[in-house]
Amino acid sequence: MKRILLVDDDQQFVETMSELLRLKDYEVFTSFDCVNAIEVLDTNEIDVLITDIVMPQYDGLELIITVREQFPAVKIIAISGGGKIDKKTYLLMATGLRADAVLEKPFLCSELDNLIQSLY
Repeated sequence: MKRILLVDDDQQFVETMSELLRLKDYEVFTSFDCVNAIEVLDTNEIDVLITDIVMPQYDGLELIITVREQFPAVKIIAISGGGKIDKKTYLLMATGLRADAVLEKPFLCSELDNLIQSLY
């Protein structure tokens, strides 16, 4: 069973998506901010990090950099619905920081599941 960490400041999105991922037989950990996400990564063996990019304080791009340095085996999927700039630009930036995959919000759980499967 793959262990997934889902990071997004949108609590409703996290609750809904984590429940859908659990139905697909993933073990899901959640975090609403990047600082807590690092704590989860420090204390659990995570296979896949799914992170939003636009979050307050410490954004998903910074999280990608940190995870690549401290947890290089973790696969990273960056997600974005946009923000100050359009979502395609954010996702391109995430790819440049070596995210393994990117996905534009909104998306279907089946799309995310297929993307996770493609990483293995």
